[in-house]
Amino acid sequence: MNIKLLLSSLYIMAFEVKSVQEFEDDFRYNILLTTVLLLLFLFLEAFEKFTDQRSIQLLLKNRGQLLFATSSMQLINLYLLLLSISYNGQAYTSLTALFLFCTSVLLFGAFYTSFRHAVKMSVMMGYQAKSLSLEHKLEQSYQNIRELQDSVFIDALTGVHNRKYGMEKLERLLEEAAPFTVCFLDIDHLKQVNDKYGHGEGDRYLVSAADILEGVFRGFPVCRMGGDEFLVLLPDTTEEQAEKLARNACENMKSLPFSYAPSFSYGIVSQGQEREKGMAAILQEADQRMYAYKKAQSG
Repeated sequence: MNIKLLLSSLYIMAFEVKSVQEFEDDFRYNILLTTVLLLLFLFLEAFEKFTDQRSIQLLLKNRGQLLFATSSMQLINLYLLLLSISYNGQAYTSLTALFLFCTSVLLFGAFYTSFRHAVKMSVMMGYQAKSLSLEHKLEQSYQNIRELQDSVFIDALTGVHNRKYGMEKLERLLEEAAPFTVCFLDIDHLKQVNDKYGHGEGDRYLVSAADILEGVFRGFPVCRMGGDEFLVLLPDTTEEQAEKLARNACENMKSLPFSYAPSFSYGIVSQGQEREKGMAAILQEADQRMYAYKKAQSG
């Protein structure tokens, strides 16, 4: 309809048509209609050839922008319809033809601008959706990596930290200036439980002991060093404070509903700011104190 308006205005200015009736009675009017259809066909062919089909597909999927483009087109067509009705019974002048010509050019620009805006917004929203999808996948990858990293430092049976974590944490504590205390614990009679009740019951004994340690030493890393041995690292904690926590763990072990008598033996070593002991010396001293405690309890 806008193509017809453009050509009609040019025709009116070129041949000085005075009225609608004169315009439609002229044989050139049919030529004009044929030209309009031809130009429309060529326009559609050029549109299909030079327009990015992926952008059009994104526009068709974007209901909001598609509604914006079609609404703009409908408003333009409505305006053209009202314009044609209003000028249908009036005499044509050069000024009228010039007005119709300028109007058609501006409407072409309005349609092109609204269409390009809708396409660009659809493409932008498509990129945004892809970006959000990539961010989600990236976050999921980071989460998987964190879970893998965590699993490296977790004991599979008890769920507490493992020996690798304990050694690295103890090494970092030695590099820092703040004092700390280590508590080395051993589950009593685990071998006898395994031999008498089976390894399933022995695993239950281990898991229950780990749960008690995590409950008592809340906020401090509990590490299973292997077998029946556990290490608890207590930064900024005195030996007396660690001793009190270890006694609480021993008392809680007695409340387990087992047919045998579950218990802990422990050894505690503190390290001050002077860093007089290395890692091996700390663990060896804690182990010796733990065995001294075990011997004293059995005696």
